[in-house]
Amino acid sequence: MNKTLSSGILLAALAGFAHAAAGDVQFTIKTGAPIRGGVLTDQQGGVVVGTLAGDVLALDSRQQERWRTRLAGAITTTPVRTGELLLISTSKGITALQASDGKVRWEKALGNLGLEHLKSWDSYLADPLVSGEQVVVAFGQQLFLLDARDGKTRWSVKLPAGVVATPLRQDKRLLLTDDRGQLHSVDLASGRLLGSTKIADAMVQQAPALQGNTLFYSSRDGKIRARQLDASAADWEVDHGSSWVIATPLLDAGKIIVGSSDSQLLQEIDQRSGKVVWELPAKQNVFRKAVKAGGLYWFAGGDAYAPQTAGRVQAVSPEGKMVRELTLSAALFGQPVLDRTLIWVGGEDGILYAIRSE
Repeated sequence: MNKTLSSGILLAALAGFAHAAAGDVQFTIKTGAPIRGGVLTDQQGGVVVGTLAGDVLALDSRQQERWRTRLAGAITTTPVRTGELLLISTSKGITALQASDGKVRWEKALGNLGLEHLKSWDSYLADPLVSGEQVVVAFGQQLFLLDARDGKTRWSVKLPAGVVATPLRQDKRLLLTDDRGQLHSVDLASGRLLGSTKIADAMVQQAPALQGNTLFYSSRDGKIRARQLDASAADWEVDHGSSWVIATPLLDAGKIIVGSSDSQLLQEIDQRSGKVVWELPAKQNVFRKAVKAGGLYWFAGGDAYAPQTAGRVQAVSPEGKMVRELTLSAALFGQPVLDRTLIWVGGEDGILYAIRSE
């Protein structure tokens, strides 16, 4: 179902551009349902975002709603664009929408993962991965290569275990992590499984960071690790005990920046040695990758067990000093996205925030 609206969304201006400082909320947008993915931005200042209710909203540079389309299933992913199409994965499949008006170009039902009934930490799904005119879709134990233009299947393969982390592409192969802590290598052209390796003792829930031939990743076994792709063991690991670590690490000039779940820590780790350079108490669960903006590292999170209570955006200096804490109305389990000087992040109360980064 698609309906194009002339203005249709509640915009609350909280601060003017002329007087805004880093960490100030520039404006908010009420979407009507929790936001657990990230926004897709364009060069004109518009954004596209999905919600747990299955709505996809497109906003123009004035934050006015251009269109809204309801999809089958819950959305916890970030939309991706290829040409004039937007690709969005849901808990029931993948859909291609026309970027201009939100009309469905094609859709492919894949099953039902039931994310709308799961807690926030169990609801994340893999984003679509565009490769030329093709799109890679990981959906539970199923892996597909589809034609991005019409949704036709090029190949499909059943994986040894479920995948919720976005696949990585390295040359002519795909790298995927699963809910048993395994790393799988899949030939992009054919879908053939090239090999599988145990890299953790529990789920690697969000995509590792890949630099050269080295993976940096976190796991529900409470560890952050670095590992060479062809190695039999990790180069190093940082142990958080029984605390899950879910977020994709941010790599920055030889450093790893990451937040954790139950241990509620913000950390900088040396990439080469695995030494913790600094750590700060987040005093909240952090599930998503940090972003760097204005020379600071920005984290978002909240109370996973009481997501409708206040969450915070936290800005940390490279030296490990808490520079700014912004308390908002609910937990922030969406992926922060930087666009120019704005950091976009979605909340469990359905509010999309635009926060000044400088």
